[in-house]
Amino acid sequence: MAGSLLLGGALTAACSNAQLDAILLTTAASSGSVMPSGASSGTTSGTSSGTTSGGGAVSGSSPSTGSTGSPTSGSSGSTSVIAGQKRGLAYGDNSVADLSALNNYTMGGGVTWWQNWTTFPDLSLDGGSYPIEYVPTIWNANFTVANVEAQIPQGARYLLTFSLPNVIKDQDGKSQSDVSVPDAIAVWPKIQMIANDLHLKIVSPSVDYCDSTKETCLEANPIVWMQDFVDKCPSCQFDYLGVSSQRCDVPSLNSDLALYKTTFPGKPLWLTSFGCTDTSIDPALLQQFMLSAVSNLELDPQVFRYGWFTGFSNAGDAGIAPYSLLQGPGSDVLTPLGMAYVGAMAP
Repeated sequence: MAGSLLLGGALTAACSNAQLDAILLTTAASSGSVMPSGASSGTTSGTSSGTTSGGGAVSGSSPSTGSTGSPTSGSSGSTSVIAGQKRGLAYGDNSVADLSALNNYTMGGGVTWWQNWTTFPDLSLDGGSYPIEYVPTIWNANFTVANVEAQIPQGARYLLTFSLPNVIKDQDGKSQSDVSVPDAIAVWPKIQMIANDLHLKIVSPSVDYCDSTKETCLEANPIVWMQDFVDKCPSCQFDYLGVSSQRCDVPSLNSDLALYKTTFPGKPLWLTSFGCTDTSIDPALLQQFMLSAVSNLELDPQVFRYGWFTGFSNAGDAGIAPYSLLQGPGSDVLTPLGMAYVGAMAP
């Protein structure tokens, strides 16, 4: 492949397809992790409890849609979930046809949850029912309790928070959540109030590595941002450690996840968004990476859930981006990668 890989937070030299193939085949049995750029991730039961436990927060991902402060109220469709399924999707333009195709259990594991970086389901769903669990996200620190509680649909069980708070703008110039540690601490009591009122479990902020040569960063190292949050706010409660990753090889993904586990022990991991948006990678190798990552994430008892980025992305003149799961927005047709993701059997 032409292009480079992020390994351990640093950019490596470009690899050939043969070299990348060798890397991908070296799948580690244990964990570590982070996120994908451009828009925009422990085992616990999926039932809601109305209380949150633990203190401190961790790392995550990048967005593309919506700011949680004042968007128009969304739909409140119903969901049905098969208990114990981990597999999800980070995508903000879903239709019922999309979700039905992704939820096709006859093909294998199927996708059971999705997030769209805001507090209400996609308006294209028009208030109807949808076959995959929706997980709302408080995007940044500019929100009110009343607005968020009005927007989150009835039946929600979890609440994601602050996607890529340590990033101001990504390499494409898109604004990220840009939440400083003091601002996160200041609004955390409101997040806990929302969780208590709506009986939601809280996922910590989702941070990721920020490349200061290409992106505008509040903090390049996600561990530093999260450690600062945990140290300065021991009363800030959350149930799952949110992480995100844009790694393109399984060993680096596992290494990152392992680092989060050892630095912030005691919390199940929720990989809110992961994938590889390097369009120079051969599609066969991209699929191999995805399937190897899914196998490891399914086997990892500390990973509660994970979600692929993304449903559909247009690569310009090249057509559909190779990391897309769908043939188009509002489509019920899966790409070959989408069929592989949906059909990957849980071990």
